[in-house]
Amino acid sequence: GLEASQDSGQTAKISAPRTHRSPTAASPPRFPHHFTPQFRSTPRADDDYEMKRFAILGVVVAVLALAGVCFVAFVPQPPKTLDWLMINELATIATLKNISSAQSQCQTAGVIDNNNNGQGEFGYFGELSGRIAIRGGIRSITQPVLSAAFGNIAGACVSRSGYVFQMFLPSKAGAAVAEDGTGGDITNDNGVDSGQAEVLWCCYAWPAFAGKSGNRAFFINQSGNVLASRNNVTKYSGTSRPPKPMAAFLPTETNMGGTIAVNTIGTDGESWSVVK
Repeated sequence: GLEASQDSGQTAKISAPRTHRSPTAASPPRFPHHFTPQFRSTPRADDDYEMKRFAILGVVVAVLALAGVCFVAFVPQPPKTLDWLMINELATIATLKNISSAQSQCQTAGVIDNNNNGQGEFGYFGELSGRIAIRGGIRSITQPVLSAAFGNIAGACVSRSGYVFQMFLPSKAGAAVAEDGTGGDITNDNGVDSGQAEVLWCCYAWPAFAGKSGNRAFFINQSGNVLASRNNVTKYSGTSRPPKPMAAFLPTETNMGGTIAVNTIGTDGESWSVVK
């Protein structure tokens, strides 16, 4: 049978049974029920390999997790409200400069010349967009200098990019005259003076919803300079709260031929500055 002896309770020596077996037959070792396996105190080389493998795996997982965080951080996020306000304001500045260019083209081409003196006049949105016949005429501009979108006029105003635009032309005394509610001045009875309209025009742009679609208010005239105010005092907003025609002029001025409030306080109490 099996013989087992304990050496100080630490190791077990096993004597194989003395039986005659074939030399080719392997006899699996059997242990007594009271045998206690012993564990190694020193790791083998393959243990080190396993530890290193798990360590490397942990590093890879950490790197992938960090990469995921970075990916999320750099995914384009929807613009915040402030960003949209800035986008609308920049678009409005560009639109005003486009309007200035359109007015120059209209005047230079002489397509509007009510006094027949060979000097072209500036136009309203309805005329510049080709939607409304020119003042005192039955024909419209066949090659409009503004897009058809500027022909969508309501309350003498055009709405674009969260802003409201309104054009003014001068009377004989230089007073600002708006176009008809639906655009232009076909009957030429709004009081626009042909001589004055050869040299003067101005346009305002203000938020359709102050603080939501834009903050600042803007102004441009025949000088080509775009002025801006913070719109903190007057808070122009929509067609119910528009700027008055002389808002961006010096408080001492009374007509469109006067000096505009460049980097100073205008008639409306707002500080107007040139947009760079």
